[in-house]
Amino acid sequence: MQAEEVYLSVISIYEYIRYKKDKKFYKTKLEQAFTVLQLDNNILEKAAEIFTKLKEKGTPVSENDIYIAATALAYDLELYTKDTDYQKIAEVEPKLKLKFIE
Repeated sequence: MQAEEVYLSVISIYEYIRYKKDKKFYKTKLEQAFTVLQLDNNILEKAAEIFTKLKEKGTPVSENDIYIAATALAYDLELYTKDTDYQKIAEVEPKLKLKFIE
């Protein structure tokens, strides 16, 4: 069985290193271990669409979560998470493939 490649949004890296003392060390380790997906115009446009849909529905969600979900959608990737807020995003973006982990 071949191992699947694991991707991280640049936003996920930010969320992980922001409270670390040695930010550069942890950022480098993550970049060496995973393929890092940067934000681009397609992702930003998708994030703006998600934000608007959530706002219209009256469902607040962290903007970082919106960027991460938009990245998964743009690359047609399954999003592994413990954060149940992504379910709110999936309600307005049914193509979002979620896998909840413990």
